[in-house]
Amino acid sequence: MLNGNQMGGKRRSAYHYDLWSLKYLPKFKWDHLTEEIGTACGEADLMQQCYTQTWPYVMVLMVATFHV
Repeated sequence: MLNGNQMGGKRRSAYHYDLWSLKYLPKFKWDHLTEEIGTACGEADLMQQCYTQTWPYVMVLMVATFHV
């Protein structure tokens, strides 16, 4: 329906002459997308938590190795 049509809006709009380009994804559910985003954010939070927990230990090791 929208594929290849102008986005529209006012003529002075930056997107007035742009075209819609959509692709139908069979069997796609929005739940799948939100799950992917949730797991990606969960992994990022886990990495940040590991980083904040190990950083003081890494700093101690760096100071110990450079002051010897």
